Amino acid sequence: MHSPDGKKLGGADASSLGGPLVMQVVILSNRKKELTMNLYEIKHGLLNLKDIEFNRFQNWFEKFGYDRINKNAKSSKIRQSVLKLSEKEFNHFWDWFDNLCDEKWAEEVENDPMAKKCLEIANIIMSKPDPGKFFVDLLGRNEANTKE
Repeated sequence: MHSPDGKKLGGADASSLGGPLVMQVVILSNRKKELTMNLYEIKHGLLNLKDIEFNRFQNWFEKFGYDRINKNAKSSKIRQSVLKLSEKEFNHFWDWFDNLCDEKWAEEVENDPMAKKCLEIANIIMSKPDPGKFFVDLLGRNEANTKE
């Protein structure tokens, strides 16, 4: 016989006997496993992101991901999964991600004539014995030319 609140007379209810409450815990733990991606799935997911989404992930990773801070990670399955990686997997991911960012940047420079020119100028400046002094002298000459 049951009371109106669903408890069995004598104090026992379904959850104390391993009923529906236990089933809910098992279902929730299976859902958590589904939300976590392994290293391969993370890499695959990042490679399939559109440019703007990739840039958002890159900005998040530079601000919070390196330090494994769980800020703004709830909105992304990939971000959550990166934070849950083991130390060894995280270090492997970090190296891989740095290389990927370098490759993407190089592609952007290759496809943009203005970026190519900027890179050439930067390489000229950096090839000087004292790049900082050269840059200051260069700016000083331009200021002197504008005054005349």
